[in-house]
Amino acid sequence: MTAFQAVDSGSIPGARIMIHNSQNLHSHTFFSDGKMTHRETLNIAAANGCSVVAFTDHDIPMPVEIFNELKKVNYKTKWISGIELSTKEGAHIIGLFVDPSNNELLKHCSSVKQSRIDKATSVAGNLAKLGFSISAEEVLSKATEGVVGKPHIVEALVGKPENVSLLAKYISEFEKASKNNPELEREYKDAKDGSRRWGISAFVYPLFLKKEAFIPDIYADYDNTPELDRTVKMIHEAGGVAILAHWHTEIKTFTIEKLETMFLSRKLDGAETKLGWKDMESEIDREKLDRYRELAKIVARTGVLASVSIDAHLPSDYEVFSRDEAFATATVGAIEKIIAKSEVSTKFSTLASNKKFRHD
Repeated sequence: MTAFQAVDSGSIPGARIMIHNSQNLHSHTFFSDGKMTHRETLNIAAANGCSVVAFTDHDIPMPVEIFNELKKVNYKTKWISGIELSTKEGAHIIGLFVDPSNNELLKHCSSVKQSRIDKATSVAGNLAKLGFSISAEEVLSKATEGVVGKPHIVEALVGKPENVSLLAKYISEFEKASKNNPELEREYKDAKDGSRRWGISAFVYPLFLKKEAFIPDIYADYDNTPELDRTVKMIHEAGGVAILAHWHTEIKTFTIEKLETMFLSRKLDGAETKLGWKDMESEIDREKLDRYRELAKIVARTGVLASVSIDAHLPSDYEVFSRDEAFATATVGAIEKIIAKSEVSTKFSTLASNKKFRHD
């Protein structure tokens, strides 16, 4: 998911001064569904006052050669080697301070990469049977050398005017059906709200790209993802801490009561408790904000780690983030608290060169 809509930072309504020393512990490069290289990310982060960035691409660690190259450069913005792993239960787990050369992690990610290719190929074929102009080659080309995912399917689909016209037809059917089905009504409202930020792309996911999508038999699941316990263990064995990402996407499976039990039993090391949204104007976003306040209380009460995220994919994510005074200020010092509480080694980051971050 992308935290912020792509906007011109010079035209942000009510923009305030840039907040310095903010932190973002969840970001993506073009190796998954981001639109920047690692170096571009660090440069745009520094230009917008972000002092720490964690590279957390989907199911792929930082390439070792890039890790070694970046280590040789004294970037203004400090960085952390991380990863975002999918689980069989649906949760996404952020690993911070992971060894990018860990054999088990590399072996797992290689397997997942192939399954993602198989999935994207099958979904593209199914969409083509509906009349959409899309091919597996087009989808895979969007991922370049990285891991292919749903955003690449969406990008290939909505990039053609003829597809947008056909998509509008399915959205109309979705709207009609939602009026007589409470579950569909909520999904339609979620998509409609999301479309204010991400355009028609927001409808593609509930229409086609999940197991119980509105249009059946399009989404293909070649699921070889491990269960959550195994995922957390893999992150620990790679030297990292395991953080639950964007809880609201799997809130039905991981209720607040279930999460509290998991935190108490230390099945997870922590959770993202502060996420960046550009606005909180809609009823849905206000509800999310209230839920995250509740989550933050549970995290504090159980003593697990609290992380912060803008789930960055685009340069504009950092531009908006740095000028969202309340949120950006709330992220300052987040990684120091995680290091101090967990005593995780900072070896797989550039924080180890700074005495105030040294705990290994």
